[in-house]
Amino acid sequence: LLESDGMLDLALGSYDKVNSRCPKSASAKRDLALALSKVGPRFYPRAISLLQSVISSSVDPKNDINIVAAIEWNSLVAKAQRDGFQLPQVIDKRLDVVRKDIQADIRICLGWDTANRDIDLFITEPDGFTVYHAEPESPKRGFLQQDVQANYGPEHYLQAQAEPGSYILWTNLPADPNDHPLLGPTTLFLRVFFNWGRQNQKEFLRCVRVLTTTKYLVLGTITVPDVATDRMNGATFAPGGSMSPLVFIGAESNTIVKAATSPRLNTAPRQMVQPQISQVSVRASSTFENP
Repeated sequence: LLESDGMLDLALGSYDKVNSRCPKSASAKRDLALALSKVGPRFYPRAISLLQSVISSSVDPKNDINIVAAIEWNSLVAKAQRDGFQLPQVIDKRLDVVRKDIQADIRICLGWDTANRDIDLFITEPDGFTVYHAEPESPKRGFLQQDVQANYGPEHYLQAQAEPGSYILWTNLPADPNDHPLLGPTTLFLRVFFNWGRQNQKEFLRCVRVLTTTKYLVLGTITVPDVATDRMNGATFAPGGSMSPLVFIGAESNTIVKAATSPRLNTAPRQMVQPQISQVSVRASSTFENP
């Protein structure tokens, strides 16, 4: 929450304490590494080392945080090299096999702070196709990495070449906090990146505190302008949004689609579900750009 409020220095102290108290937590290492990477070049070596530790940690078949960390590690190594920072003593040579220049118009990560929650990320693309765990790749090559069912996420989406129009970001919260009173409320951490892996990369960070059961929740909308070149430079991200463009299909299903394109999911719309917006505490977004 401190990072989303723009208090990065205070957030670093909190991330560092969590990492010290939970030395085996891949999520704690990754959170600290991402924060360090924003502070400046002198923190690149430690951030890279932390991400390398996550990449090399034990693989959980229900959570591909290793792959997510590898994507972030590649980006940070490339950024450090662009900045003229020498890293020969930092780079783990064993990771040369995962070295790859990964760039994308849009990258989205959704994490959370309550371990026993199966939270899903949905991205409705401009043509109405919804990318989610059952249909992880769209005709326009939007791609959801994995249906994360353990620990704290993140669920992870990439779109290499964004189409003009609106990308609507949704989530579902199928687990009722009342069923697990000791778990308490859940905080969602949404990171939206434009021009991922490029010199003009921009990040939007948003935190949402969910205080009670909310079946579906709009996290935000990305709007990509219809221009011939430098499309993402004119793109915008707006937190929140309206439920009206989408139709939900069945309480037992996690599927979300636009009404006009519902046949592509082979299920007829049966009911609308409205979010309990009053039960959600929204933190203002912070924006970070590469220096």
